[in-house]
Amino acid sequence: MDTKAVSKLDFNAIPQEDLSDFTSLPWYRTLLDDPTFTLIGNRSPRDNDPKNQRRTFFAQTLWTQSTIRASQCFYKGSIPKERWSGGPRPVEAQEGLGECRMLFSLGDALSGGLKDFAHGGLTATMLDEGLGTPVFVQWLSGCMTAELTVKYQKPIPIPGVVLCRSWVVKTEGRKVWIKGVLEDGNGAVYATGQSLFIKFREKL
Repeated sequence: MDTKAVSKLDFNAIPQEDLSDFTSLPWYRTLLDDPTFTLIGNRSPRDNDPKNQRRTFFAQTLWTQSTIRASQCFYKGSIPKERWSGGPRPVEAQEGLGECRMLFSLGDALSGGLKDFAHGGLTATMLDEGLGTPVFVQWLSGCMTAELTVKYQKPIPIPGVVLCRSWVVKTEGRKVWIKGVLEDGNGAVYATGQSLFIKFREKL
């Protein structure tokens, strides 16, 4: 994951029908109603813009009806005021080093060697995206992946919904260590990951 500094989190409002893959899941309501997590981002194929020169891998390649059909991100931890454009957040939602819950709705055009299962590279991509988000949210300078270790436990069926949970383990200077897991929302684990991110130097 390579992110450049931006001024605000992007709160794209996407139509309810784009979230139908999520809202049909029993465990989604529990996630949505958790007051300790704040919704910080939505994505759908409507965000697929060939003119977008930032994050083109997602913006121009992965946001389609047959690949990643929708995504939502929930965050717990501090958010710099320069990034936050929403209303007041509960105190408990601002605690901790940074934790993220990111949902991906996967289409049927993401297979690898097995027809009905996602390519292993996509698994790594989702972990990289999910693990890097807490760093991106908190540090205005942006960040870059330095290391990413993935342990595959079971193939991800497609189409389907995947939940990525990630949390900051420790920080040291410009280094941030994060762990995470990809699961089905009911506890079944597809893969685990741990990464080291390097924050860009602050501009003077």
